[in-house]
Amino acid sequence: MSAEQLDTEEGGATDTPAALPALDHIRGYVAAAELSAPITDPRVWVWLGALVEEVELLRRITETMNLPALSEAQQRVYHYLRNATTMTLGEIGSALYVSENTVKSHAKVIYAKLGVTRRRDLQRYPARWR
Repeated sequence: MSAEQLDTEEGGATDTPAALPALDHIRGYVAAAELSAPITDPRVWVWLGALVEEVELLRRITETMNLPALSEAQQRVYHYLRNATTMTLGEIGSALYVSENTVKSHAKVIYAKLGVTRRRDLQRYPARWR
């Protein structure tokens, strides 16, 4: 794939402002790699795979810049999930005076609304909800 192809790929993340810096890195690497030999260093493929994953996450986040509405209870749980990364769900429940199952239920809804699967992905969202 050439650097020009990266610009014209349909369905790509090139139209999302947050993804542009990452795509510039990819374009630069592709342009350099086209000098002569194929890429044989496995570390490069690992790096490119991580970069593509990051660009996809940025694309999904950019799509949700119109942040979905969270209930007040979900906002309280979101705050702990996002900012108190060392707390377990049970500890969050204790801090909020709700059960661990309630925290799990809210977390599941929050993850679904934001399109994330891991707690650390919440770091890409605002520390305070609205």
